[in-house]
Amino acid sequence: MLTAKLLKRPGLKVVGPNPLTGPFYVEGAEPGDTLVVRFLTIDPNTKEGFGGAGPGFGALNSSHYTPMLGESIPTKSWVYPIDTAENVATFHANDSNFSVKIPLHPFLGMRGSGAR
Repeated sequence: MLTAKLLKRPGLKVVGPNPLTGPFYVEGAEPGDTLVVRFLTIDPNTKEGFGGAGPGFGALNSSHYTPMLGESIPTKSWVYPIDTAENVATFHANDSNFSVKIPLHPFLGMRGSGAR
């Protein structure tokens, strides 16, 4: 299981809330090697998830590919408490008392290996 503790073991420091993007250390791998990676399970090992959007970040923003007629969306962030026993995360709105439980379907958005 990939955890921040495992990443620290080979001397890597996890920066920010997303250790999924690597770099990953693969013993014996050399530059130019092709790696086959199969994720058999993904089990959350934390009590919180994070989400955010803001100017220049997220799908609802203007860029030279997707111009918008209005202002950029304001910066917002969310913390989602995770209940692994129920297999849900709970969304709490920042501007009201609205909340909803969301079933967990863990996935890795991207992954990669670091350059030497």
